[in-house]
Amino acid sequence: MASSLELYFFSGTGNSLFLSMEIKKRISDTVLIPIAALRGKKTVLPRSKRIGFCFPNHGGQIPVAMKLFIEKLKLEGDEYIFALVSSGGTGCNAFGTINRIIEKKGLQLSGEFLINVPSFNPKTDDARTLPSEQNLEDFKMRIPKKMDFITDAILQNKRLIYLDSPSFQLPLIIEKYLAPFVLNVFESYPTFFKNYFYTDSGCTGCGICERICLTDRIKLNNGRPEWNPKVFCYICHACLAFCPAGAIQVRPSIKWAGSKTKHNPRFKPPFASIEDISRQKRESEYRLK
Repeated sequence: MASSLELYFFSGTGNSLFLSMEIKKRISDTVLIPIAALRGKKTVLPRSKRIGFCFPNHGGQIPVAMKLFIEKLKLEGDEYIFALVSSGGTGCNAFGTINRIIEKKGLQLSGEFLINVPSFNPKTDDARTLPSEQNLEDFKMRIPKKMDFITDAILQNKRLIYLDSPSFQLPLIIEKYLAPFVLNVFESYPTFFKNYFYTDSGCTGCGICERICLTDRIKLNNGRPEWNPKVFCYICHACLAFCPAGAIQVRPSIKWAGSKTKHNPRFKPPFASIEDISRQKRESEYRLK
């Protein structure tokens, strides 16, 4: 029996997983489907006429992994489709990207939802932007009203745009030119980021990065992680975020990434555990635990 909603999600640090679960709590027969579990499929046939996508804002754009997934979907042309984006506080052009894909079936997004979430990016931000306990509590207080409003629209198949105001604006050159360029390059050359990550001397060989990598790109070799350059990387930063020693870094030589991971503090993801993230790889229907 088909569910009333299939929600396809992608989450590296837990924010998009948190929002997906908030949808599930309100629409109980929602089927949560992690795209990481479907990465080997050439096509995907939805079983519901109500379809959602939930993913993080990647530099003002849709993650390449989610874009490639949406292109796999076999849509009939009469679905209600929405996108729910978790954002660290910037605007996002992902909705236009999705519309350009699905318009081939005569479709457009009926729901465009962007929610600001507590976030800390060790590549660029220092301790001044680290979310406080009060920030997290304020977010938890505000989120039920927002999610009630969004799920009401979904249940009624209502057209709705709900966008949290950006707390800061990306430079125009990044939002309009660089983000689309990187998206196109990464889609054409999925191993483009082959030298993106490395480990410093603080690595303990615990293996968490290997366990959590959503594409199984990371393997331990003599107790040290190696990123296979031939395996597609989601750039989800799960390995960076969940490394207990803070030993995984982004190479500072990648100037456009503005990497300062070596010196900035790390923010432990508040809404997901290592197991929550890693089981996206193996559960085509992700169940609440």
